[in-house]
Amino acid sequence: MSEPPSKAGGPHGREPGDPHRGVTNRTDAEHTAAALPAKPLVRVEERPDGLALVVSVGTRELLRVPWSHAIERDAGHEAIATLPLPDPDLAQVVEAAELAGIAAGEPPAVSIQRRSSGTKPVVVVAAGSHELFRDRLDPDHERDRARLRSALLDRHGWIWPALLARVEHDLLEGWRRTVVAEDLEVAPATERDRKPLHREAPRDGRPEITVGADLPGIVRGSIEALVRHGSVYVRAGVLVEPGVLEPNPGGTVRRDPQALVAVPLSRGRMREVLAESAAFYGVTREGERYPIQPPPILARELLERGRYEGIPRLEVIASGPYIRGGKLIAVPGFDADSGTLAVFDPAAFPEIPLRPTDPEVREAAQILQEWMVDISFATEGDRTAAIACLIESVVGPSIDGPRPVRCVEASTAGSGKGLFATCCELIGSGVGPAVTAYAEDEELRKTLLGLAVQGDQSILFDNVSGRFGSPILAAAITGRAIKGRLLGGNSVVSAPLRIGWWMTGNNPSFGHDLGRRVLPVRLDPGCMHPEDRSGFKFLNLVEHVRQRRGRYYSAVLVLELAYVQAGRPAHGLPRWGSFESWDDCVRAPMIWAGLGDPLAVRLRLREQADEDLNHLRRLHEVWASRFPSGGTVRDALTRASAGDGDLQDVLAALDERSPGSPSPVRVGRALHRIAGRIIDTYREGRLVSRRRMVDPPGHGGLVVWRVEDLLPRGGDGGVGGVISPYLRPSTETSLSCSGVGSTPPSHPTQPPPDRNGHLHPADGEPDPERDAIASDGAP
Repeated sequence: MSEPPSKAGGPHGREPGDPHRGVTNRTDAEHTAAALPAKPLVRVEERPDGLALVVSVGTRELLRVPWSHAIERDAGHEAIATLPLPDPDLAQVVEAAELAGIAAGEPPAVSIQRRSSGTKPVVVVAAGSHELFRDRLDPDHERDRARLRSALLDRHGWIWPALLARVEHDLLEGWRRTVVAEDLEVAPATERDRKPLHREAPRDGRPEITVGADLPGIVRGSIEALVRHGSVYVRAGVLVEPGVLEPNPGGTVRRDPQALVAVPLSRGRMREVLAESAAFYGVTREGERYPIQPPPILARELLERGRYEGIPRLEVIASGPYIRGGKLIAVPGFDADSGTLAVFDPAAFPEIPLRPTDPEVREAAQILQEWMVDISFATEGDRTAAIACLIESVVGPSIDGPRPVRCVEASTAGSGKGLFATCCELIGSGVGPAVTAYAEDEELRKTLLGLAVQGDQSILFDNVSGRFGSPILAAAITGRAIKGRLLGGNSVVSAPLRIGWWMTGNNPSFGHDLGRRVLPVRLDPGCMHPEDRSGFKFLNLVEHVRQRRGRYYSAVLVLELAYVQAGRPAHGLPRWGSFESWDDCVRAPMIWAGLGDPLAVRLRLREQADEDLNHLRRLHEVWASRFPSGGTVRDALTRASAGDGDLQDVLAALDERSPGSPSPVRVGRALHRIAGRIIDTYREGRLVSRRRMVDPPGHGGLVVWRVEDLLPRGGDGGVGGVISPYLRPSTETSLSCSGVGSTPPSHPTQPPPDRNGHLHPADGEPDPERDAIASDGAP
């Protein structure tokens, strides 16, 4: 080690008043160096007048200088150079003094290297580039922490108690950040842990919360801090935050990896959000505060509370501009009135005119169909329904009410059903729909409840085979909320249902009154193996739609804004029952813009796929032929057991629990449920029958069921079609409850629909009375 240059004023540059004065120089002590009993020890002492660097050998003190001089490199080296020590020992003293100087400016850093769970982590303590400690220990055990303290004190005497407490505190905090466990309990604080660290108050504007015995006050303060934080919302009585769920290969629902949903906060995440929202402090017995992490009991209390005054309610997540109250919302953010959180990049969407002109509306109508050129629709009516499916995907956040099931069907696999649904959702939400297999009963309820709590924008029941429908699904589609018990807990929640429904299948059928809740879109590729087709305009339709999402999305909003600016004119036709908001947001703008009526394809569904209506028609026909004057349930069962196959079939359909041997009680209950419901039957565009089943009294207490005809019989076997000017002949009929209904008035004969399913009223104008009879409601 080279000595620093001497300074004027005396030997080794010391002035008369220098604090180093009086230290024996190296030359005078050369003959006593060998007599030193032990190696030198460097330490820092806390004195009332400040810190001092002390070098001693055994009980003999060789050097004591103020800390302010010791941390100056030249002054410290010059003082150490005067010690009567051999060169190796002198080098060790210099290194120890340098470590002490580093520690004075910046405390030793503590790092934790956790290689695998179940083993003790490797703890490293370093001061600058000098490693002071490295060993395996468990920070939660006092014995291991005592071993750390002993090792630092034995090897590095310059570590004074206050700095040692800082090292131990950083060790515990680092360990708690490393171990991610929801039920992690903070180890009891020792007196040294409780010693104030004299840290400054947070400068980031976070409120300060002092943890004490006032739990209600702490909870209120934490909720206020969460409100200021602005990233936490309430949905279904659960605290959530917008986020992306980790892929779950074994789950029942497959989501797009980029799908933004409302993620319920776990207990561990709740503590992190609390730490981001506020600065928490504990209090010593002396009344002094010290910083702490949010207590686990506070996180548990907040998650189980269920009431969060001031935290905004999240209803729906929008992935683009949307229309609310007739106004375009083109800025991302949260709208507290509607509970809509819009998360999108405004630069990804072209400028949308607030007052679109007629040419802009016509251009938008053409843009909507650009990407559909390679999709083979069965009829033009199916193409119109497909445009409605796309519009719903875009304006979904604005629909305040139930939405129908968009059924994409075909006769064979590979027709592009899932591709069409995926492209619609890519335009509407930027991601594909959540996909799940159709399940029954409670499994379906759990799936729907999870989707509702997390706020998924759409769900696709893919490749449905056979009969589609259940009471749970039917209630969910026309309902506004779903109630159930959350998985992994005992809390019962009611979650809003603001979701778009999709299903795909090959020639599906519908039961449990689901047929009236479906908007069908049929594809017809016109070949035996659709997967072998070629000659498409867009070789990768998904990527094409993804790259031009803003263009198609904005075209829908242009159409919607133009309709709003026109004063939302009514289309003059009966609205779709149970889906009035969908009718106003999707169907009405399409009819106004001349794109056609998307409901024109519902007749095919009623004629071919609605099993409930087909069973009812068959029941009326068979019962009327077997019991013209009426018959009891036991009469029907007796005749069916005698070999009447048609009667066996209709009774089996009434008792799904035991179709092989129908129960008289269950058959009777089923007849009571459909009593009075009117059933219409059309053939070739003509209403040929209208019936209902009634149980007129006066039979000695026996319930005698009779099929009642509500239409007068003519020589031509029927009457003119009672048809809406916007629908093909309706095959759905209604059943009323009891008594003999009045005969409806007759109407002029309606011409049959054309090859595409479009109708042409004879007078060219809507007939409200005629339309009302042909609608879903009773006449």
